[in-house]
Amino acid sequence: MDAVAPFNPKAKVVWVMVDRKGAGVLRKFASPAFFSFHAVNAWEEPSRNDCRQTVDVVYELVTFKNLDILLRFDYDNLVSDGQGVKSFLQERREGTASTLQQYKFADVPIHVKSKSFSSGLSKAELIMTVDAHKSGDLPRINPNFAQRPHRHVWTMLDRGKSFFVDAIGKTDTKDRSCIVWECDLHTPAEPIFGPDPGGTAEDEGVILAVVFNGKTGTSYFLCLDATSMREIGRAEVGTTVELGFHGTHVPAQVPDERYFQRKICRMKGWS
Repeated sequence: MDAVAPFNPKAKVVWVMVDRKGAGVLRKFASPAFFSFHAVNAWEEPSRNDCRQTVDVVYELVTFKNLDILLRFDYDNLVSDGQGVKSFLQERREGTASTLQQYKFADVPIHVKSKSFSSGLSKAELIMTVDAHKSGDLPRINPNFAQRPHRHVWTMLDRGKSFFVDAIGKTDTKDRSCIVWECDLHTPAEPIFGPDPGGTAEDEGVILAVVFNGKTGTSYFLCLDATSMREIGRAEVGTTVELGFHGTHVPAQVPDERYFQRKICRMKGWS
């Protein structure tokens, strides 16, 4: 943290659109200052000027107003009996609160001939915001909707009821609502989405998470209905499981090549 420059709220975030096939920088955009750990999703839309030479890009991510969230992970601030943790959370609650946002970058060229940077900065358009308590961090979506427009995001929530995180939320990016699963003194890890193999709706599936029970000092494996966020079941571990930041959900058997081909086709919307 000593090596990180002080946060400058007057600075700009610069977004650089780079052609994946090596054509160089396509366009650059600017937006107000923020800090971010995680992206959620991104997808292309037809350009608003109906030009086949450009596309609009929508980028969804979790943002913070400053760098206070990094200080939140000091050891003394992570443990409930740490010296000064209460005053830290009270004084810096606004800075440690996450916001779910969508930015739109208009008229990104599909190809460019020049490989040189453009000095001009276009304005990134903020098109959607869901404030704290209705969105969290460590976001997950239905993986079948990666690189496609989607509606639902599942996150770990910090609503101020504990010294770390205290719930799992399902955020609706269209109506800005949030369905919450919570249990007093229970701390969930990152939610993982397991799609229903026969499902068609975006939120058909299950949410899987390791949860630490603060009353017993042990952990359990939680399974929620992703649509309603109601508990389907849990498996008690009988000991403490470290709350890791990232996990994944994989089939019990290693799939063959056709499985991945079908998955890629669904992601890209191919028949």
